[in-house]
Amino acid sequence: MKKNNGLLQKVWHHLRENPSEIIFGCYLLLIMMTSVCTTIFYTTAYKDNMFGIVLFVTLVFYSAFALTPKFHRWIGNLSFTQSHDISRKKKIQVFGLAGGITFIVLAFFYIGFYPGSFSPDSIYQYSQVVNGTYDDWNPAWHTFLIFTMPLKLTGGWIGSVVLFQMIYFSLLIGYMAVLIYVYSGRVYACLSVAFVLLNPYTIEIVMYPTKDVAFAIAAALCMLYAMNIYFTNGKWCDKLYRIFMFAFMLACATLFRHNGVLFTLILLFALFFFMQRKRWFFLFASTCVILFCIKVPLYRYNDVNKPDRRILETMGLPLSVIINVAKESPESLDRQTSDFVADLMNKQPDWKMRHDISGLNSVKWDENGNLGINNDAVKNAGVKGILQMMCHCLFVAPKESLKAVGGLTIPVYGLEVNGRELNDIPPNDYGVTYNGVKAINTMEENYRYCVYTTPLHLVFTIGFTILVMLAFILFKSNIRSFEDWKRILLCLPIFTYDFGTMLLLSGHDVRFFYVSFLVCPLVVLIMCGKRPEQTTPQKN
Repeated sequence: MKKNNGLLQKVWHHLRENPSEIIFGCYLLLIMMTSVCTTIFYTTAYKDNMFGIVLFVTLVFYSAFALTPKFHRWIGNLSFTQSHDISRKKKIQVFGLAGGITFIVLAFFYIGFYPGSFSPDSIYQYSQVVNGTYDDWNPAWHTFLIFTMPLKLTGGWIGSVVLFQMIYFSLLIGYMAVLIYVYSGRVYACLSVAFVLLNPYTIEIVMYPTKDVAFAIAAALCMLYAMNIYFTNGKWCDKLYRIFMFAFMLACATLFRHNGVLFTLILLFALFFFMQRKRWFFLFASTCVILFCIKVPLYRYNDVNKPDRRILETMGLPLSVIINVAKESPESLDRQTSDFVADLMNKQPDWKMRHDISGLNSVKWDENGNLGINNDAVKNAGVKGILQMMCHCLFVAPKESLKAVGGLTIPVYGLEVNGRELNDIPPNDYGVTYNGVKAINTMEENYRYCVYTTPLHLVFTIGFTILVMLAFILFKSNIRSFEDWKRILLCLPIFTYDFGTMLLLSGHDVRFFYVSFLVCPLVVLIMCGKRPEQTTPQKN
């Protein structure tokens, strides 16, 4: 008994000295527990086996805290050193090699999916260019740059939309490879590029001209600029044209997704600690001016229509909770909430048959692709009313409510939900159809199958990228160091974006978070890299 007490005291003392291990262990435990609960919700095999569930949860709990110290030691000893002797010629070679390989890989699959994959939103954006009427439901600035510009430059060639996006993406990977090579070396640069290109989801999503890809490119480029500022102690932004270029990309990242500000605002705030005050204010002012010029005179000149479903866009999580409780435990709802659900679903009397745990999107659209719920009911209830009804559901039906929350948000932090974009083109009036090579389609499907039927699929989940970034932030930082807190702040934008967007979800969409695959290697590099004035690794 005394021996056990001594062991517990040692464990408790170790955790007190290393609070980061408690935080990481709890997060790892949360992921594992959520995965277990999701499995139970989706299947019936475990419902009557409480002993098995308790045993499994106990093993999960032990594993989470037993593995954490090992992760801490390994990550704590890892560090990168800048290469100061890289010539301009070498940088061009690295850029050409990484960017060229990326473009060749994407071009190969582009032939298979020609002219690209166009979702209903993409077809709608294409129709805006054809008809000359623009709508901000899908960000109009994204439509201008990703659709209008290529189509105008190529005389309306529909294949140019995805082709230009492939070029942008390849240029980004080339630039990323150069910077990672400079600040960490050849091995990590190769691993970072491979992490992006070997991901089956990269192949699929880049074939779609969506705002999610454009945002990922812009946000990753902003992080690369920020990384340059960090590792050069602010000298990178001594030239004003670089600041203006940075401001333009911040504006693009803000506008490409309506919630992009969750990323750019935090990044701007973090840069305040790494730039000269005058340079930072110039960056901030330039970003604001560019945003104003796009949102006001440019949008007015093109007569951009404002969407009328903003409340519906932001209330996906509360509405998912409400309708799941209405389906599984309708007797627990009060009169107000029951009437709201009836009014909300008046266009789909059979909505309960179509609804699933993935969220509001399962019933948001009808079989013809039209809005299948009553948006007027959402507007009449308002944000406050919907939130109050969600709180009511959490109180009267906690199990059904939490089931809805987990089913909707698990793609963000779970390790078993991979991205999947069905490469199809819906029927349309513009003659946009597939003309690709079927054999290449089959090859992509086989590659996806080979990756996602092995443990390797765990690496290509959003949850894995967040877990990795969190581990390096926690285990490479000293909570008593203000310098480390500033560095953590520089890595924080991807977390505010991912978890902030998670609270706005309407469906099981991984595409919103594809940016995490691009930013993850950069966060690891920021935490492990040494700035010029650092001569010894920081204590953990």
